[in-house]
Amino acid sequence: MVRIDFNRLRFLVIDDNAHMRRILRTLLHGFGTREVYEAEDGAAGLEAFTHYMPDIVLADWVMPIFDGLELTQMIRQQGANANPYVPIIMLTGHSDMAVPTSSTPPPR
Repeated sequence: MVRIDFNRLRFLVIDDNAHMRRILRTLLHGFGTREVYEAEDGAAGLEAFTHYMPDIVLADWVMPIFDGLELTQMIRQQGANANPYVPIIMLTGHSDMAVPTSSTPPPR
């Protein structure tokens, strides 16, 4: 089994729900992560991404300004960011599988 040294990884948590950001931060700290950065929407998330250069991004799918899919497209643009191949884990509170798998986000 592969052991991951979480204390060497920088995480960026992007979610418009402060409670969800706190839950994720607590979980990551529980795994030993020392550097967890947060942003409350897609625009702040993109700014934090370029500033902190995280190793892994956890992003909400439905957020104001840029949703998670738009944010991912901006991060993945060649030449726009230092690490366009950063792992991005998309989160959603939607239980309807048709919503997260469609190409357009649900109405806010």
